[in-house]
Amino acid sequence: MSELSIKTLSVVIPAYNEAERIIVTLKKLNFSLESLGIPYEIIIVDDGSGDSTSEVACSLQNSNFKLISYKPNRGKGYAVRMGLGAAKGEYVIFMDADGSTDLAYLERFLHLILNHDYDIIIGSRTVSGSCLPIKQNLWRRITGIVFRALVRILFFLPYSDTQCGFKMFSSTCLKMLLPRCDADGFIFDIEMLYQARKLGLNVIEVGVKWNNDDDSRVNLINGPIKMFVDLLKLRLKTFIK
Repeated sequence: MSELSIKTLSVVIPAYNEAERIIVTLKKLNFSLESLGIPYEIIIVDDGSGDSTSEVACSLQNSNFKLISYKPNRGKGYAVRMGLGAAKGEYVIFMDADGSTDLAYLERFLHLILNHDYDIIIGSRTVSGSCLPIKQNLWRRITGIVFRALVRILFFLPYSDTQCGFKMFSSTCLKMLLPRCDADGFIFDIEMLYQARKLGLNVIEVGVKWNNDDDSRVNLINGPIKMFVDLLKLRLKTFIK
């Protein structure tokens, strides 16, 4: 691929009780970014963890790493917004702390957003070009299908996978988008994409290679129920506003 021309890339990682996994992700991410040869910052947002997530992140002692930490736990949406709001990069990407998405897509996303008129690129586990070497269990697949159907019915969003934790934004679109978003939980992706559509932002969905990690922060039973309830609450909020 051609050389990247970018002032700074910011990578935001929301983390909740990720002491055991985040150090591996950060080392791989740092190596990938160094290989790209571009200025970058990595912002770890410790979302009120009860373990040593912050201490582990700080132990790497890399000047490109920045830590935001607070108590109590506020939810993934809150953590992502804090990280995106603090980012200084010309382009900003957020990714999950478990590193499920192949980091080779960092470069691909950058080339796409630099060479086309995209405001947002969202990773997808369901569109053409995606690859899932390790499949989710049957229950997660069923709840995912139901959830995606509800998103389409309630919000008319044309994307097949709104919840993949790998999304890139231009800093310009974030300035318009963040003031319109306030969802603190896992439903924040829906809110951001819904508001982006209302603003007329140019969004593309790109298939990624994604390795399932069964050590998810989402409870198998209570998690989907809460997300469905939050989805209905968000739809009601958008009607009122």
